[in-house]
Amino acid sequence: MAERKHQRNLIWAAVIGSVMLCLSNVGGHVRASDLETAGQPMLVYGDTDLADEDAFVLLIFGDGFTADEQKLFYEQARAAAVYAMQTSPYDELSGLCKIYAYGTVSVESGALGDRAGDVLEANLDSRDTYFGSHFWSYGMQRLLSLEPEDEEKVEAMQETILPAADYSILLVNSNVYGGSGGNICVASLHESSMEILLHELGHTVAKLADEYWAGDEYAEEAPNMTTESDPEKVRWSSYVGIDGVGVYPYTDGRAGWYKPSENCKMQYLGKEYEFCDVCKEAIREAVCEQSSPEAVQKLLGNREEENAGGALVGDGDSGDRPGQESLVGTVGRDSVMGGSGAETGHGADLPAEEALGDGSRSSGAEQSVPGESVSVNPSDDDVSMSTAAAIFMVSAALLVVANWQGKGRRRRR
Repeated sequence: MAERKHQRNLIWAAVIGSVMLCLSNVGGHVRASDLETAGQPMLVYGDTDLADEDAFVLLIFGDGFTADEQKLFYEQARAAAVYAMQTSPYDELSGLCKIYAYGTVSVESGALGDRAGDVLEANLDSRDTYFGSHFWSYGMQRLLSLEPEDEEKVEAMQETILPAADYSILLVNSNVYGGSGGNICVASLHESSMEILLHELGHTVAKLADEYWAGDEYAEEAPNMTTESDPEKVRWSSYVGIDGVGVYPYTDGRAGWYKPSENCKMQYLGKEYEFCDVCKEAIREAVCEQSSPEAVQKLLGNREEENAGGALVGDGDSGDRPGQESLVGTVGRDSVMGGSGAETGHGADLPAEEALGDGSRSSGAEQSVPGESVSVNPSDDDVSMSTAAAIFMVSAALLVVANWQGKGRRRRR
């Protein structure tokens, strides 16, 4: 009787342990410690075989994500990477790009001032987040940014964690519309935040100017902004007359400045707005200049196999488009722009939420990812199946041991 009781106790222990393990994984919850990779950044987009030194590398940090919200951060980081890389011209450059995410743990969730009604109320917000990102910068509710010392903190972490990164992005755990650009792109988790991110990356990566009047302090020669009005002399003359490119005045600001498009993502936010051809070329050049010549040549070689023109394009038969043939020559030389473009503090120019288009937006997290060769996080189903398999193995082992012990005791009798 004692032996059978002992055997039943072992079986019940296995069953109870299995139930507890199942309950701990309901909903696919993953502990923050499971997501941290020994202090290493996690690759959320790109080819693992491409060396960081050969690639254009972005590093995504998080702010306002507590220990229990680290899974959310990595999900949002992956969604941001996918969204960006499905946008032209980044979709053409996927073979050169790698995007990493690195979670930081904040004591409290959110962003300072995200629920404030004015600057005074925002200044009273004392929440403790890792980088201290805050709304109401310079008195503008939607201007979500960092203080200079906190920008330096991000830059120092980038240099320590991933020296090969070209730029850093900060995703802030708030659903309030906002963001900013400059040395570091900042965006909230609002449904339009990915469009903010793309717009601000245009400033940061390609030194693009806004194609609406952002203020006298932002007026300077840039790839897509100039005082030259002659279509034959303007720096984008080879594009004039193609896909709506021309020489358009900034009608909503000071006279004497011109832009190449009236419908560019550097003017309007929304999935329905693309970067104009001039801005696309500036982005291509910037990405290629920060990738190794070998990686660029490999990408061009692959394109030549895909289409006879060999142009670095993403759709249609636009290989003959003026300016495309310059791509190879951009490696190792100065880019076409004459001015420095974006300066720290961009984001005051960020359109108000009501100015956005009504087009629906998708994070892209469930779509296929060109160039992706690594699983970011196990899915809930994977977690459940792995846990179930482990539970089954442990339970089976306990039952075998219990049965063996019972038989052994019966033989000794």
